[in-house]
Amino acid sequence: MKAFTFLLAIGLFLLINQANAQWTSQNLKPQSPSLSSVYFTDANTGYAVGLSGAILKTNDAGSSWTALSSGTTYDLYSVYFIDTNTGYAVGGNQDHNSGIILKTIDGGATWTTLLSGITHVLLTVRFTDVNTGYALGEGITIFKTIDGGTTWTDLRQVGNGDYNSAYFTDALTGYAASNFNRYGDISKTVDGGKTWTYIPNGTRPLYSVFFTDVNTGYAVGGNYFGDKFSVILKTTNGGTNWTTQESANLYRLWSVYFTDANTGYAVGDSGTILKTSNGGADWIIQNSGTSSNLASIFFTDSNTGYAVGDSGIILKTTNGGGFATGVH
Repeated sequence: MKAFTFLLAIGLFLLINQANAQWTSQNLKPQSPSLSSVYFTDANTGYAVGLSGAILKTNDAGSSWTALSSGTTYDLYSVYFIDTNTGYAVGGNQDHNSGIILKTIDGGATWTTLLSGITHVLLTVRFTDVNTGYALGEGITIFKTIDGGTTWTDLRQVGNGDYNSAYFTDALTGYAASNFNRYGDISKTVDGGKTWTYIPNGTRPLYSVFFTDVNTGYAVGGNYFGDKFSVILKTTNGGTNWTTQESANLYRLWSVYFTDANTGYAVGDSGTILKTSNGGADWIIQNSGTSSNLASIFFTDSNTGYAVGDSGIILKTTNGGGFATGVH
């Protein structure tokens, strides 16, 4: 009877842990280069980029990942595709204060260097149509192309800081999350990047921005140190005003992504994954199963999402992150 009770307890323990397994590791080779950005073009096909020129691709929804040749040893910080074949990646070498822009037109099989020798590392790349795109980065660097990357115009702004993330709600209107003098600001353009208006918030550095419609957006970030490391901001009037969303999370946040108007996720240091189901009124901690820093998150539908980070970690959920373990 004792043996039966023991086996039953073990079975229940395993069942509970399986039910709480919200994010599962997709890693085939742990300790691979740290990953900075992940992007999917459809339910099965995705890309992740990272340090030392690393580019990975999956064709089977993350079950396996293949290393692609980027042609560079520069660190890559952002990847973005405009269709199934055409994509861009940006990065640079911080030791040499040099940036780079790469492009593929064959689904990642080959990558061509479009721009190099830039005096600042590039941290994010976004396109508003097949021809018009932006690459932003350190030193308030902004480059714009209107011919699919053949030529780039330097639209660098005056200031001291970095543009860490960008999001465009239409062809002319865009936002950039930044850090200026250790404080976080949002910059907004309404003329396709020609001019940018600073919207100071006096918060911690901001590393990611995402809009669910033309008026509603979110920005996340945090400090390396301090009483409380993380910050989550929300706007409901197109960036004119930003309010702080309550979160007990102490870890810096690197990326935010929403699957609909109410449901969003944020990832950060020490394996942090937060989820909101009510537009940020509450943020709930997810069981990531890792203590590695997570740098980027992307969802292909309301339930299926991926997060990448240090040491090449790749996580996947197929149930929207599953059950929560506490309010953050």
